[in-house]
Amino acid sequence: MYFLNKEKRVSDGTKIRYRTHLGQRKNWLVFLHGFRVNSSIWKEYLSYFEKKGYSTLCLDLRGHGLSGKPRKISKYRLSRYSKDVQEIILKEKIKSMFLIGYSMGGTIALDFYEKNPEKIKKLILISTSPELRSGMKKKSRVLFPIVMTILDFIREIYSKLYKKQKIVLDFSKLKNKDGLEILFETSKDNVSRLNLPEFASIIAFNAKKVAKKVSVPTLIIGGDSDELFSVNSFKLFKEQIRNSVLKIFKGTHCLVFINPKKLIKEIENFIQK
Repeated sequence: MYFLNKEKRVSDGTKIRYRTHLGQRKNWLVFLHGFRVNSSIWKEYLSYFEKKGYSTLCLDLRGHGLSGKPRKISKYRLSRYSKDVQEIILKEKIKSMFLIGYSMGGTIALDFYEKNPEKIKKLILISTSPELRSGMKKKSRVLFPIVMTILDFIREIYSKLYKKQKIVLDFSKLKNKDGLEILFETSKDNVSRLNLPEFASIIAFNAKKVAKKVSVPTLIIGGDSDELFSVNSFKLFKEQIRNSVLKIFKGTHCLVFINPKKLIKEIENFIQK
């Protein structure tokens, strides 16, 4: 993850690793990744938009990638994530931006918007919705701890095999892999911290309430085979955000790093309008 060229110790003492590129255009593109991945999912996006002259910022969220991993579970609340973004934006003196969030990153983007609406020019929410698939919320309370336990077990094996060497997965290399392959590859990343309270905080967030407050143009992108959200949930999300456009692509919840070229084009068309 050499491309993260900056670091900030935020107000609660956690170190956040991030990357900025100063381009010729005024408005910044700020990218927020999702749960259990890291900022490497944006590599192709950054390369494309930087060549077009855009200024960009991406970061490893706390508990992910090369950023700090506090032990206290209270430091993984959704509001803490958006505060990290706020502090970095303040440090970099970014006054106007297109905010792009994937999955959990989209939820953080909504929370950030609620607290800083004046800084957002447009919102792009990928694989993000306030409504999990029918019954998913109940199932997730049982399945999530099981899946995380399995992943932790596999990570422990990899840690022993590689003699505690830090392995930060490069998600930009996982194109065209299916869900099970991605899940297995994810388990190799032995630096990210998994937190049930973090997941609970995302589920508890009232995205519907915030969505109704959004007044900036918003692009919602979803996959037709998303494991967490149905196409109908994306349509309902569009209705809640009055100034929004919905695009449904063929793909799963991992749409953002499986097929970046289509998404890049859609994002470019949207921000240029």
